[in-house]
Amino acid sequence: AGTTVPLDGKNVPVPFAFVADQSMMIAGNDYEVRAVIQSLEGDIIWRTRTGHKVDLSSTSYNTGKLELMMVDTSGNAGSAALVGDAWQVEDINGGGVIDRSNVNISFTKDGKISGSGGCNFYSGNYSATDNNIELIGGIALTQKACAPALMNQDQKLLTVLQKVKNYSINNGELTIISENGRTITARRN
Repeated sequence: AGTTVPLDGKNVPVPFAFVADQSMMIAGNDYEVRAVIQSLEGDIIWRTRTGHKVDLSSTSYNTGKLELMMVDTSGNAGSAALVGDAWQVEDINGGGVIDRSNVNISFTKDGKISGSGGCNFYSGNYSATDNNIELIGGIALTQKACAPALMNQDQKLLTVLQKVKNYSINNGELTIISENGRTITARRN
C-alpha cells in the first residue's frame, strides 16, 4: 500500500495520514511504515533508514515522526562499482540476516545479477546507470526446501530486488533501495 503526499513547496515537517486496508494484511506477518521523497524524475533522494512497525491489533496507529536521511550518491562510481566480488548482505529492510546464512548478491558487467538468499539461489538480468538500477524480466529462483526462517529470508530479499530502483555505494557499503523504500545493505569481504 502507498500514499502520495505532494509537497507543493511545503517545508518539513509535513503532516500525513494514510488508511491501510486491513483485509489485505495477513495475520502473523509484520508490517511497517516507511517514507521516501522522490525527485520530479522519480529518483529516491530522501528515505527512512528503518521502518516503523505497525500494530495490527489497533485500527489507528501514530508513527510519531518519520526521520528521513538523504540518499548520498557522491561516493558512487557508476554502475561499474557494482561489478566484481560478491556483496555479502548484512541487512534486509532493517531486519538483519540469519547468522552464517551466506546471503549475497553478484553483478556482472554484462548485466547479470545472481546470488543466494540463504536457502535458494536466484538469477536475472539488470540494467544500471548512475544510481538507478532495475531488473529486466524478473528473477529465476531454485526451489529448495529449507527451514521456514531461511525461506522467509529468501522472500524478503526477493521482495526488495523485484522492485529495485536505486542504489548507492558509500564507504564500501552498498545500499539497494526499492521503489517503496525497502532496503538491502551489503559489503564486500
